[in-house]
Amino acid sequence: MKHKIKILGLMLVIVMLVVVACGTPESDTAATDEGEDTGVTYEGEETGEGQENLEGNDGEIEDGAEGSTDGHVEEEYITIVVYQSNEQGDSLVATDGVIIESITPENVLQILIAKGEVSSNVSILSFNQSGGFLELDLSTEFNDFLAAQGSWGEFVVLGSVVNTFLSAFNAESITITVGGGVLEGPHIGEMSEPMGRFDIFGD
Repeated sequence: MKHKIKILGLMLVIVMLVVVACGTPESDTAATDEGEDTGVTYEGEETGEGQENLEGNDGEIEDGAEGSTDGHVEEEYITIVVYQSNEQGDSLVATDGVIIESITPENVLQILIAKGEVSSNVSILSFNQSGGFLELDLSTEFNDFLAAQGSWGEFVVLGSVVNTFLSAFNAESITITVGGGVLEGPHIGEMSEPMGRFDIFGD
């Protein structure tokens, strides 16, 4: 009887060992599953690293694009011909290739002011272009400026304004008014008719 009990006890021990042994793979499986989860998380981190790399590539592409742009962009300048008085003030000289931001009446006037052909207090009241015909209304200070130029100087200043505006706007004639009224000077008198280019160039 005691012998049978010992055998049963041994069998129980064996069964328990088998159960324990079977339980260990389950733990390994759980551990493996956890490991797989960790792997997924790691892949996610790798994806994050991949995104960082993409961002880095984007940066390189942008740099390359900027370099490419800088390498191929050619700055384009708008230029006009400015007609101004010579050193003696008795004729006009044409200065080609004068850079202008954009061809507007205000910008053209500013260049003439910068060249000393028009007083800085002169401003444009209105401007109109109809085909090859221009209408330019200047402030009354233009009459005062003309009057201070002397007999021949009036023609040179007026020629500078007329020729420069006609050239800039590719026009054939221009009517200049002052303060909405007729342009006039002490020597040139009233200039109410449209004017073409002045041909007062030195030899």
